Amino acid sequence: MQLCSEVITRDRPGKGTVWKRGRGLRYSAVIMQRASQWALLAAGLLAAGAAGCSSAEQTFTGDRLQNLCNESLVVCAVNAGCALTNAQYLEGVFPGTLRVMVHSEVPAGRVVVRFLLTEMKYPGTELTLQAYEPGCTDLDEQRLKDVDIFALAGDEGILQFELQLKAAGDHLLEIFSDMSASFALTVEVIENI
Repeated sequence: MQLCSEVITRDRPGKGTVWKRGRGLRYSAVIMQRASQWALLAAGLLAAGAAGCSSAEQTFTGDRLQNLCNESLVVCAVNAGCALTNAQYLEGVFPGTLRVMVHSEVPAGRVVVRFLLTEMKYPGTELTLQAYEPGCTDLDEQRLKDVDIFALAGDEGILQFELQLKAAGDHLLEIFSDMSASFALTVEVIENI
């Protein structure tokens, strides 16, 4: 076979067409057709396999966009890292305190806070979530104390909490834990029915 960079031309039309390239390099259209069918099949199988393979974090966050949470928003006389919406998620690391703002359009609602724990190193014994009302005069709190937080998260590493929101407006959500783990966090503000 000779290699050449000249234009491909067709010798004979119809089934079994012989393609010529340059100085006598011939390809059978049937062979090319079969090769392209195999290539398409292989590409389809790879795409189908890739579509079925998603990480736990991708499954957990769904189609939410990541919020880097690197702002400084003053809520309840402290700085929150960001305003987190139902369409976003954030990644973080415990131990420590996380402060975010959530907004409620409804006078009586709740915020569902979900964690996906990753890189779990030490379970710690405390996890506290506090949702402050606008004006910071009242709050709802969920507290885990003297428990193995990793055991509560189970094999999937997911924790879920609900905190009541009594008024519409901006709410400070403050989260503290002594565990040592990375996490993805989502919030969903829901109207009480």
